[in-house]
Amino acid sequence: MTTMPDPDTNIIRTGDCLDVLAELPENSVHAVVCDPPYGLGFMGRSWDQFDPHAYQDFSEHWSTEAKRILKPGGHLIAFSGNRTHHRLFSGVEDAGYQIRDTLTWHYGQGMPKGRDIGKAIDKERGVEREVVGTEEVDVGMQGGSLHAGREQDVVERDKTVETSPEAKAWSGWNTALKPCTEFLVLARNPVAEDTIAENVLEWGTGALNIDGNRIPGPEADGNWESVSDDHEGPVGEGTGLSGGVESEPDSDGRWPPNVIYDEAAAAQLDESVGELESGGMDMGEHTDNNEQNVYGDFSGGGERTGSFPADSGGPSRYFKTHGWDGYSLETNARLRYKYTSKASTSERTMGGRIDNPHPTVKPIDLMEWLVSLVSAEGQVVLDPFCGSGSTLKAAKGVGREFVGVEREPEWADVARCRCGLSPEDPSNVRSEEGQAGLEGFVDD
Repeated sequence: MTTMPDPDTNIIRTGDCLDVLAELPENSVHAVVCDPPYGLGFMGRSWDQFDPHAYQDFSEHWSTEAKRILKPGGHLIAFSGNRTHHRLFSGVEDAGYQIRDTLTWHYGQGMPKGRDIGKAIDKERGVEREVVGTEEVDVGMQGGSLHAGREQDVVERDKTVETSPEAKAWSGWNTALKPCTEFLVLARNPVAEDTIAENVLEWGTGALNIDGNRIPGPEADGNWESVSDDHEGPVGEGTGLSGGVESEPDSDGRWPPNVIYDEAAAAQLDESVGELESGGMDMGEHTDNNEQNVYGDFSGGGERTGSFPADSGGPSRYFKTHGWDGYSLETNARLRYKYTSKASTSERTMGGRIDNPHPTVKPIDLMEWLVSLVSAEGQVVLDPFCGSGSTLKAAKGVGREFVGVEREPEWADVARCRCGLSPEDPSNVRSEEGQAGLEGFVDD
């Protein structure tokens, strides 16, 4: 395997990512997993203020710097907003990456932030609305529970209905849907070798950790997926053609999808669709009947064996991810399977040991799943926008090395504490109640 200078690992550097990335050695990290600005003007924050073209240019700029550091074949995963993801994806592609997939994270805790048209019409007409009672309204961060675990700021106010005829005609109309999805780009630095196999052997990058991220399913003696042969060419572009190769038996679960759900979204999906049952199959040994249930010509060939038991439940059972209650480098143990929900207060604050009001904290189990998908044990994961450190804490939890960059000293110190590192300025992160509990504390 090619040897390159290693960056100092398991550290969090404070500074602008473009400046810090320029100092890191090329071809020195195996994966980039990050949550960059979305370009939405989030909560009026200056760091998220971009016009569309500037946001795309920014995305290209930072991902170009990351690409220089990323080993050939290394993957990049980056979160993006529901109105700006196309700009981030285009910027990443313009930087020279291959777009491999789009991942979506679905959750039930979004809060619509549109404008009530009936109210707007009455206001512009100067009409006093009819009061029909009172209602409690959450006016805290984001105006809703977009970030679970924060303290709610609930006020009581008059509940009104439309008064003017024009407003009544447009009652029930608004300008926005409920936001329940975030988009993640899965991109790959082009490989440097003639084939993916050679690139994996030379650089340790280029492939996804499928077996380490399977979805739990019924016990089976066979694999539900039909695995295609390796048709990746010199530039790493797959054809999607079936090579008719054997599907090796596997009982570890279903192939990981590009869709992630939280409990609320999964429950909504199951309720709307209902319980489904997939039929079982005992394939026996089929060497000459691989054409069954195939439309058109099928060049299957090869021997397929195994039995597939029936399975039932809501469709969300196909979209669980795995998280760790602990970790073993020897066994790569996956100790629990669950849906991925927003970060809780306890997760944000290390059980109340620190203050962490960061506005965009990602859940650890989601980041563990992403990190383990694109890296192997002991490899180095880079997060150029580490915020309060969820990616880095996840990397540590699944046996990876990490390099983090954060512009704001306050959040960099929060991230250091969450990763078991010493804060540079403890006053940035410790509440009065939590100071004593943080002394000597290592969160592992």
